[in-house]
Amino acid sequence: MSKKESVGLKGLVEAVILQALDDLWSKTNWRQSIEFFSGEGFSLCLKASDMKARDQILLRCMVGKLMKRSGHMTVRAA
Repeated sequence: MSKKESVGLKGLVEAVILQALDDLWSKTNWRQSIEFFSGEGFSLCLKASDMKARDQILLRCMVGKLMKRSGHMTVRAA
């Protein structure tokens, strides 16, 4: 993968994660957001994001806290 493609993929992955975070508070999309964070989608996005393992763990913890705060279930472990 070229540098340009890698940067584009990283931007797309970040946008998907940010949209799913926003959807946690959506009356119509929160279930899909929970499915994303609880399933393989989130794990795949983290791998594609090229984040360091420590940052991935921190993001998972943050998402788990946000899901609890929004009244929904927590993220499964990696």
